[in-house]
Amino acid sequence: VREMLGETPTFQQEAALRDWGLLIRAKVKSAKGIELSDEEKPYRYKMGMSIQSGQDSGKSHFAAWVGLHSLFCQPYSKTRVTAPAGPQIESVLWPEFHKLIRGSDLLKSHITHRAQKIYRTEEGPAEWWIEPRTIQKNSSPDEQAEVLGGLHERYMTIIVDEASGVPDAVFRPLEGGLGGICNLILMIFNPTRSHGYAMDSQSRDRKHWVCHH
Repeated sequence: VREMLGETPTFQQEAALRDWGLLIRAKVKSAKGIELSDEEKPYRYKMGMSIQSGQDSGKSHFAAWVGLHSLFCQPYSKTRVTAPAGPQIESVLWPEFHKLIRGSDLLKSHITHRAQKIYRTEEGPAEWWIEPRTIQKNSSPDEQAEVLGGLHERYMTIIVDEASGVPDAVFRPLEGGLGGICNLILMIFNPTRSHGYAMDSQSRDRKHWVCHH
């Protein structure tokens, strides 16, 4: 974030970035049979990171950092960005990606930003990308499950914005599809609801997540 993008994270963003780095190292070293440090061991079996916070705390900007790190630093990675139907991806998160790419000469020379896909320019849009998927709330549970289903990659990141508003059916396929070298989920949300998959990640299912609040 500092060296590639020229940005300065807040103390909360920096703490989350450090934890995200530990998640990546724990997953990659574990998959490759490399001994983990004592600091990395608690991160080995986590599904990813859950961040709940109020407005204007930099969650979406953090998510864009994470997505671009995956695209730039992990070979043939696939990153899917999802949120409930509405303007969140198109008007908030997608422009964050574009702004960061535009501000970095190195990223501009290697990454192409399109309306429906961001990808490594030299590889084309087929195998190494970030793509958005919105969730239609009036769709059936089976249709909702397809939003994040069918992805099985060695390097994969799932970013779920406004995660507390995402139906539980969307999350079900993820739990069985995280067997690659480095497969991680980032959920960000305002704690506006008292139940659901995202809220459970901060309470009942906390042991499976690195939690920030």
